Amino acid sequence: MNLLVTGDAPGSCKTNAEGDSLTEIFTASTGVTLEALAAAEPARRAEIMPPCHRLHELNAVDIGEFKVSFGMIRMTRISHTAALAAQLRSGKVDGRLRITLCLHSQFPRLHRSWIEAQLKRALTRKGEDPEAGLRSLCHAEGIFEKASRAGVREIEIVLVTSPVIETGNDLDFDWAILDPIST
Repeated sequence: MNLLVTGDAPGSCKTNAEGDSLTEIFTASTGVTLEALAAAEPARRAEIMPPCHRLHELNAVDIGEFKVSFGMIRMTRISHTAALAAQLRSGKVDGRLRITLCLHSQFPRLHRSWIEAQLKRALTRKGEDPEAGLRSLCHAEGIFEKASRAGVREIEIVLVTSPVIETGNDLDFDWAILDPIST
């Protein structure tokens, strides 16, 4: 029986041509791969996700008497997307109204299409009034009224999404937080 074990590091390709056992060639190949990984520059750089309120303060726009920001947190996996959306507090948070939305490819196509259409309309910033779409969304969904009832004037709209939102869409987000795993 011929055995071949390899990694993507140069020199990690090992065979049993000299009569070595699977354990021996696997150990040799793995050793070369681990040494190469230890010597390599990091392929990804991660940062701790800044609090939403900090990003809100940097990017909120004035819409009437309200300061509104719209941000996106993009996760690699749907399970992570759903888990974060469920854990991210909504409602009155730190003196702001936070609206949390979740979008991923396991949503029924009709729901996903409706959410994407609302986002496209709200986040298209063209013409003399670049906030018209966001203002329209806030009016249509009663967000300004909810903020008034909560006694707040700052609104954070946070979309937690998997990469599905990027396919075929060119949305202009105020701020974005990228999942360090996928960056």
